[in-house]
Amino acid sequence: MRRNPLSIPARLTAIAAAFVWAACASGGTEADVSANGAAEAEGAVTVEVENNLTPSTSVTVLVSDPTEVERVLGSVETGQTETFALDTSNLTAGYRLVAEASDGSTIESDPVDALGAAAVTWDLEQNVLRVRPRNQ
Repeated sequence: MRRNPLSIPARLTAIAAAFVWAACASGGTEADVSANGAAEAEGAVTVEVENNLTPSTSVTVLVSDPTEVERVLGSVETGQTETFALDTSNLTAGYRLVAEASDGSTIESDPVDALGAAAVTWDLEQNVLRVRPRNQ
């Protein structure tokens, strides 16, 4: 009987790498939206949300455009900062970020220019957006 030259740990590593590759190659899930720097592709914006709310509460972050289409970006736990990659190719100018708190309250950002932004940082406590334009 011929033995496989890969050890069991090497096989497990290869299997895990295959699963990671498959997860990255598929699209459309909330986990795939979270990214560190993956939004540098054309038509994408990096959205960083700092959940520094007082009193503390976890939030679900959505994006809403003027046509009132909403998409969930993901969740940000109390005291945490999360980064999401937002595909803006189907958004109109003037989309807003919306944070829905676990108590049902909402915070809505000022409008963001979908075509001009490369990155957006949102401080929830102050409800302040910092926008980095694409050409910087």
